[in-house]
Amino acid sequence: MKTPMEGNAIDTNVLISANGVDTHASFKCQLRCIELLEQIISNKKLILLDAEGDIFEEYQNYCDFSGKPGVGDFFFKWLHDHIANDELVRNLVVLKSNQEDIIYNVLKKIACLSGFDSSDQKFLAVAMTYEHNAVIHNATDSDWYNHRDCIAGIEGVAVNQLCPSLFQNQ
Repeated sequence: MKTPMEGNAIDTNVLISANGVDTHASFKCQLRCIELLEQIISNKKLILLDAEGDIFEEYQNYCDFSGKPGVGDFFFKWLHDHIANDELVRNLVVLKSNQEDIIYNVLKKIACLSGFDSSDQKFLAVAMTYEHNAVIHNATDSDWYNHRDCIAGIEGVAVNQLCPSLFQNQ
């Protein structure tokens, strides 16, 4: 029997930091993002996306389909080329709510998410919707740090802070 694969939700800031352009990420942080994306591709780790395409569309706003010049772009092209491969990419149906502050139904039951950035909710929603353990990878977004205690209480979801030194003084 095959062990369920851990799912990976990757905040857009990881791709941006891996590209090293228009980011406040340190060189060390950028390197961690590059290493993560390379490991995901080489180890064929499962990527979590929403079936409506909100995550991919956000990636598209910051990355180039040519796969160049940065590693974030390379990852984006790889993801585009493998998006229909269910062994590498899981496109999950995540139902939207009719609320302004909580965009996805699955998040409504988490009371401590008040003030959580609406643009980050899609990553948490796919992680919570995935039927096995999921890791959300973050580089530079303070929302994941500011809501860490709340998210730590969500079963099956973990946050990988690639650049924790950015948040040490908060």
